[in-house]
Amino acid sequence: MNQTSAAFRVLGPVAIEMGSAEAVLPPSQPAVLLAMLLLSGSSVVSQGTLRRALWDDEPPLAAKQALHTSMMRLRRTLEAQGVPERAIETVHGGYRMAVAEERLDLARFRRAVAVGTAQANPEHELRQLELALGLWDGAPLVNVPSVMVQRDLLPGLLDERLRVDERVWELMLELGMARSALSGLWDAARRYPAHEHIAEMLIDALYRTGRQAEALTEFHRIRQHLDDELGIDPGARLRRLELSILRGDRPGPDRPERQAVETVRVRAGRWPLVGRTDAIRFLSERLAEHPSSPVVLTGPFGIGKTALARHVAELMGARYSGGTTFLEMRDKTGAAVPCTTLGDALLRPSGTGRRLVVLDDVVDVDQAHEVVSMVSPDDGVVLTSRTSLAGFLARDGGWLHRLGPLSDDEATNLLTTAIGADRAAASREDLRRIADLCGGVPLALRIAAARVLTQPNVSLADAYDRLAEDPLGRLSLPGDPSMSVARRFDEAVEQLADPLAAALASLAGAGPAVLSLDDCARVLGLPPKAAERYLDELVDACLVEHVPPRHYTLSDLVRLCALGVARTVRETAPTLKG
Repeated sequence: MNQTSAAFRVLGPVAIEMGSAEAVLPPSQPAVLLAMLLLSGSSVVSQGTLRRALWDDEPPLAAKQALHTSMMRLRRTLEAQGVPERAIETVHGGYRMAVAEERLDLARFRRAVAVGTAQANPEHELRQLELALGLWDGAPLVNVPSVMVQRDLLPGLLDERLRVDERVWELMLELGMARSALSGLWDAARRYPAHEHIAEMLIDALYRTGRQAEALTEFHRIRQHLDDELGIDPGARLRRLELSILRGDRPGPDRPERQAVETVRVRAGRWPLVGRTDAIRFLSERLAEHPSSPVVLTGPFGIGKTALARHVAELMGARYSGGTTFLEMRDKTGAAVPCTTLGDALLRPSGTGRRLVVLDDVVDVDQAHEVVSMVSPDDGVVLTSRTSLAGFLARDGGWLHRLGPLSDDEATNLLTTAIGADRAAASREDLRRIADLCGGVPLALRIAAARVLTQPNVSLADAYDRLAEDPLGRLSLPGDPSMSVARRFDEAVEQLADPLAAALASLAGAGPAVLSLDDCARVLGLPPKAAERYLDELVDACLVEHVPPRHYTLSDLVRLCALGVARTVRETAPTLKG
């Protein structure tokens, strides 16, 4: 068998790596064929199986010749990435592609899981399983437009991931790390509402972290769900856990969660970075010309701050011989990471060169000031934040760049790159309408593209109609809570005081107009000076846009979320008087 030296990924978009170069395949028949060959584990894949993957139950008349043509296209695609044509072998009845275990992320994942489960020490097992899960890069096979793959193969892959997730949460509870497990358990319990073991672990984690009422509420939720959907009662383990909580039995231990630190050459995300030329130039020039001055990158939720910071870090990598240290400034529950846990990560070993330190999703001014003060003075620093951190800049100095939405052309180009030029060419007008509805926000555009990719038989016109009928519902992806516009908006609103959240909802109800300060004051029922203080805080939180000299507006997406979400969870009216 001819083994290739290229590396391949299926635990995310199907991609090819040759050295430092990487290519994500556009949604196409070659992507389907490559996925089928890689998932086979170097076994022969029959022509009949490949035809079903391409056309399901509706093959073309000359299906054999069409398959041959598609395989030639795949071979040309591989050759363009430096993979020799002989990597795909034609054998009796089908095709085979031999890929060494270390060159395929799925094989490495399975090997890492096997090594982890063989560990006698639970901490060692947890560390190994977390490394295995780190090989996943978003939704798997998202660029594979095959009904058969999405229907028959993807569920098994996701189940394989879930089994490892479950073991990780079990180990976290065993090791007293309930707080670290909460975020993943919350998400999984909503994705799998009838999964008793996940519900049991979530209830246990809530109880261990002092949230008894929420633990009991979660028990009542799954009991009701099981009764309504299946007509059964919770199992014995869940009932015993409820009784233990009601009795007030002492919960298991919990200890401070660990802070994950990435100190490597940072690689940009696999989704293409479209546009952002001015922002890239701004950050690159400030880091080069003012190496000791921190740069703050701010903007609303989903606008691509982290992706841009990673992209610039990769571009500037040659300037920092000490590499890049990438720190997430919130834990998995969204709370601020205690600065005391970051000392080892921020301390630069003696004898090493300058580093670029990226502080991602900084919570507030105090956290920014404390963490930056711990960084070596000659290291470069980039902070991303949902707020402008004006107080930090006033006190510590530095530069600020506020990211806005992509232009119409940039948004359309992102969609075209994501779904493939052929699919996009079918209806440029409908593609533009989808981009408009997403408001130029990269997160929304990526979600919309994923919706299109997973429905290869749906026209762009129908895709737009579905999106327009329920934008908040359709701009959320099942199986990945982070890919939800409404959820990200909720996270941003949760950082606001109740009166500010209610003010945002009131402004959203005023319509899509650009409002003067006096107009805003009337909408809020406040004197102009008091209204201006509210508006300043909402502008700082990147939820309201300031239009000079004294006008304000909301982006279409923020307005949509505020009307559809904030109104239902924030009822407190502004009470501040000027």
